[in-house]
Amino acid sequence: MGQREQILKLILENESVDHSVNLVDVSRETDGFSGSDLREMCRDAALLCVRDFVHAQNDSPTEDFIRPIHQSDLQKAVGKMKKSKMAGGHGGLLHAALD
Repeated sequence: MGQREQILKLILENESVDHSVNLVDVSRETDGFSGSDLREMCRDAALLCVRDFVHAQNDSPTEDFIRPIHQSDLQKAVGKMKKSKMAGGHGGLLHAALD
C-alpha cells in the first residue's frame, strides 16, 4: 500500500465511504498533493454529500441520512484541488515577477 493511500485511509477512517471507492485510483490522481491538500480534498468530498442531503431535504424531507462518499465525490474534489493549486502556483509566479 502506498503512502498516499495510507494517508487517505487515515483521513477517511471516521467518514462514511462507499465500499466501491478505490483509494488506489485516488492516490494516483493526487500525485504531488501534500497531506494538508489530501485532508482538504476529502473535506470537500464529504461536503458534497452534505449538500446533496440539504437539497434532498428541501425536495423531500423523508431522507434522514447523509449518503456515503462516492468515487465521483472524490474525483470532483481532486479536480477542484488541482484547479486551486494551479491558480495558486500561477499567482505566486506572477507575484514574484512583479517584485
